[in-house]
Amino acid sequence: MDSFGAEPLIRLPHVRETHNQDGAVLLDPQRGQCYPLNSVAAFIWRQLGEGRTPTQIARNLATASDISVDLASADVQEFVRLLLDLGLISGRGTAETESPRYWRWIKGFLGRIRRPQTARCDAKSTR
Repeated sequence: MDSFGAEPLIRLPHVRETHNQDGAVLLDPQRGQCYPLNSVAAFIWRQLGEGRTPTQIARNLATASDISVDLASADVQEFVRLLLDLGLISGRGTAETESPRYWRWIKGFLGRIRRPQTARCDAKSTR
C-alpha cells in the first residue's frame, strides 16, 4: 500500500458510530454530520478501531470478501483518504496531524478536559 500502510491510523475520539445489518453510520457531532457506511466501509472502520494498519486491513478484506489484495488495497486507500479528508481519523506523520486545524482541535479537546480539573483545584485552594 503506497500512501497509508505502515502504521495504524487513529479514529478520532469525538466520532460516534452505530452498526446495523447494512453497515454502519458515523456521527461527527463537532460538524453535525452523519456518514452512512456500506458493509465494506464498516469493515474497514472496525478494523481501524482494532488498531490494524491499512495493509493488514486490505489483506483481511481480501480474505473476507474473496477479492484480490490489489482491489482490496485500492478500496482501503480510497476510504482512508476520505476519512482523513473528513477529519474522522488521523495518521501519525501524515499532513493531517501536522496541520494547524488538527492541532487547534487537539488544543480545544485537551482544554475541555483540563478546565473542570483546574476549576475544582482553584475552588479548593480558595477555601
